[in-house]
Amino acid sequence: MNIMRELARSSQSIGRQDLASKAMPTPRPRSSKSIKRIRPTNPWVTPPPKKPYIEETPLGKITDRLLQRRLLSAAAVLIVVFGAIVIATSGQHFVKQEHPHLVTDQSLLRPLAIPVNVRMETVFSVLGTQAPRAVPSQPRLQRYSYGTDLEVDAINGRVYAISIRVASRVWRGLRVGISEANARGALALLGAPRQFGSPVTTQPRDLGGYSVYRSMDELPRKTIGVEVRPPNGCYDVLVDVQPKLTGFLVDGDRRYPALGEGNVAVEWVVTQVRIVSQSMRGPFSQGVAC
Repeated sequence: MNIMRELARSSQSIGRQDLASKAMPTPRPRSSKSIKRIRPTNPWVTPPPKKPYIEETPLGKITDRLLQRRLLSAAAVLIVVFGAIVIATSGQHFVKQEHPHLVTDQSLLRPLAIPVNVRMETVFSVLGTQAPRAVPSQPRLQRYSYGTDLEVDAINGRVYAISIRVASRVWRGLRVGISEANARGALALLGAPRQFGSPVTTQPRDLGGYSVYRSMDELPRKTIGVEVRPPNGCYDVLVDVQPKLTGFLVDGDRRYPALGEGNVAVEWVVTQVRIVSQSMRGPFSQGVAC
């Protein structure tokens, strides 16, 4: 009997659980869109600080305006000063610069004991070895430049001409910068001085109270020299003399060679010394003289 009662109770409890499960609806699975993904946060990472916003005070605004006005005032002053300098320099002004320069310190003078008609090895032993430079107008000529004012021209490996325009080189008492009278005295030791060619005559003009020439190419020029012939040699010594300049008158972008202020007497000085061989045919000689 007891066993039958226990079986009846257990069957009734199973039936009640089935009815309860049928009455409760089955939950639907949630879609992936409705699920919010929550990113894990790292409590050890500090977010970057935001830029602080500083509100400008009335005093700061006044200070900024005053600073801007000072900068504008300083810029205006600089513009005025620069304009004054431009106006002052754009007018005529005299620049003192003697031409040619005369070396007065005897320790700076260097004799040039090189004759013409010798081989270039002699020149190299005195002045140093140089590579020749071609002269387009004279294909037979090789030019050796020792600076801008000392040139040695050679033909077939022999010295044809020596041109000196530097004041520190002396050739038998002749050098750039000495007076015409001193040049004639040095030439007299070699022969009878005479004038070569036709002189270039240009008169100076007055500009701003200075006696000036238009350009360096228009300076008056005359050439004096001697002819040295056997048994003393076979070459000519030619000396160019021109007026001595005291400076330049600058007028805008032009530079006028100036003799000096007012009506100045012309002082003739040596501007170039050239020794030319007469035993070779070349651009500075008429022909072979000996």
